[in-house]
Amino acid sequence: MRILIFLLFSIQVYGQNLVNPYRFATGPGTDPGAPDAHWDFDNDLDDDINTYTEADGTAVGTMSYSSGDKVEGTHSLDLDGSTNAVLINNSGATDDFMHQANEDITFSGWIKVDTDGTDYIILDEGGQGKGMYLGIGAADVLEFEIDPSSSTEYTGSGSYPTDNGWHHVAFVLDGSASTVIVYLDGSSLFTVNISPDTDFESHNDNGGFGQVHQSIAEFGVSDQARKFDGHFDDFKYWESALTADNILWLYHEHD
Repeated sequence: MRILIFLLFSIQVYGQNLVNPYRFATGPGTDPGAPDAHWDFDNDLDDDINTYTEADGTAVGTMSYSSGDKVEGTHSLDLDGSTNAVLINNSGATDDFMHQANEDITFSGWIKVDTDGTDYIILDEGGQGKGMYLGIGAADVLEFEIDPSSSTEYTGSGSYPTDNGWHHVAFVLDGSASTVIVYLDGSSLFTVNISPDTDFESHNDNGGFGQVHQSIAEFGVSDQARKFDGHFDDFKYWESALTADNILWLYHEHD
């Protein structure tokens, strides 16, 4: 009887993972479904969804991966804070990944900071005229900025832990709600109020993880600055505005 129950459970789990690997978790919240891009950093920089040709990462410097310090999968990305980062959508084509205008965007991922009290970039896309940025400030705060035009900037920040442990970060741009909500470990950390129906404008600038790829002035950054010192794992991107329950699910996904 026990063997039969085990076999039935194994078949059910295998079937769910086979159909959709993003739909098996037991924690609280609501499953958001598969993302539009996913970087698991399992010894490579590839986007595992392959909806866009330019979502695969390109190494800036020499990449290093950790098999022992990770959240999921086989590896995490280990950045040294000085010589390496990840470039994405560097084709310059406005019809490729993250270059298109979009009113609703969600980004989530796991980060681990090795050295506190330093300015770091997590995600940078576009430039000061049309861009957005998620990072950590030297005052140990999680920061976000979106610049829908060269004359408009929306920013916000909230306290970030100094325990050098793994933390889940996310932001949800919801143009119809006129907000960007930034989350830390499954809970809302701060809200950036934006003009009604603000969207992320089309552009042809670079973007990526772990350093500034195009200058954004609000937090005093410059090109190629603020390289991340620590680990990244399980980065995901949606062209939709996820709910608070979705973010909670992502935080508990690997419980």
